[in-house]
Amino acid sequence: MAASPRPATPATTGPAAFEAVVDGAITRRSSPRVAAAAAIAAGCDLRAVLRMAAGVAEGAEKRRAEMAIGRTAFAAQAAAAVVRGGRGEGYGGLAAGLLEGARQNRFDPLAEVTRAAKRDPKVAELSTRISTLSNDTDLALAETLAWLCERGDRE
Repeated sequence: MAASPRPATPATTGPAAFEAVVDGAITRRSSPRVAAAAAIAAGCDLRAVLRMAAGVAEGAEKRRAEMAIGRTAFAAQAAAAVVRGGRGEGYGGLAAGLLEGARQNRFDPLAEVTRAAKRDPKVAELSTRISTLSNDTDLALAETLAWLCERGDRE
């Protein structure tokens, strides 16, 4: 004798369930971490974007940064977040450290995050998240910029 199917519960079927799925997809898609991953997959040069935000990108690098900012909303948000954050010492001076590193053509987000985490315990979570990315500087940079975007103007 075959078991009869369980009755559907209102929470998992119908218009409300569909709305919940759509809302979840929109939320995940609008997340800076998802946007960062999409930007990397699309070939966005986040180093060029960071150097442009630092005011040192020139020539072809500047054109790549401009194209990235024009093509991906994440690149524009990341540039804005790092420039805003670089004006002060919020989050242990993380954004300011990233900008200074970009000015020196030094891209070591793990070192900057570690340094900032010593000054601001709120950065420790990010430090833990990217500690496994020491072999992938671009992904670590994307995660760091996404983290700054998530925090926006809060500090």
